Amino acid sequence: MKTKKVILFALIFGFLSAFSIFWYVQDLESQHSLPLQEVLTAKKEIPANTTLEDDMFEWQSIPEDYVHPDAVKDKSAISETVSRAELAQGEQLLTNKLITGENYEDGLAYLVEPGQRAVSISINRVIAVSNLVNPGDKIDVVATLNLNLSEDEDKEKSESVTLTTYVLQNLKVLALGSDKNPARADTEGDTSTLTLSVDPNDAPKLVLASERGSIRLLLRSPLDDTIVEVPPVEINDLLEESMIEKMTLIEEEGEIHVESEN
Repeated sequence: MKTKKVILFALIFGFLSAFSIFWYVQDLESQHSLPLQEVLTAKKEIPANTTLEDDMFEWQSIPEDYVHPDAVKDKSAISETVSRAELAQGEQLLTNKLITGENYEDGLAYLVEPGQRAVSISINRVIAVSNLVNPGDKIDVVATLNLNLSEDEDKEKSESVTLTTYVLQNLKVLALGSDKNPARADTEGDTSTLTLSVDPNDAPKLVLASERGSIRLLLRSPLDDTIVEVPPVEINDLLEESMIEKMTLIEEEGEIHVESEN
């Protein structure tokens, strides 16, 4: 009796195994009959925050039903992009795994162009053109500086000169406060700092001007990238020559008094 039961169970399991193999083979055949589509897949494991190159990927033909809706189907899509997350070998490359300068929800670092640096400066409504400066705009930086000039090394005689000059021109605004979106509508957010894209050689000039002087931002037209040559302006430059001949400027306790000559 036991032998018959063993044989019966063996037959049942054998039938189930044969049935499973049959359906597996049928499924494989149906896959091969499906239309195929080429997608980009990673040749090897790619770490996050890696600059992507064409030779990191290869084309693979897979059934259309298994192609992810966000799969990259054009190699030009990976030009000047960075991997957002780690990519496994053989993984389909998806558009949401790519980071470009247009991904404003990502970190500020991805907005900084190669060879540039991001520098933040403190601002207020007056400095930032009534807070009308937005991310993506181009601006010039002008600074007013108080300089102490001496006639000799012992500095027995000194003269204070106040002048206003262009510091840097045609700088791109990366962020206003923590906002990096050019289409921002919230003007009530953090507007106490402005982050600019600066050449590394010019960054010290911007920092020094903001630390030791009084700066103003000049908003530029997006169609104008002209660099102007404007000499520094002193207080005397604000007066007509005839007035300068008749008046003496005396600086006392940080204030300018004008006295007429008789």
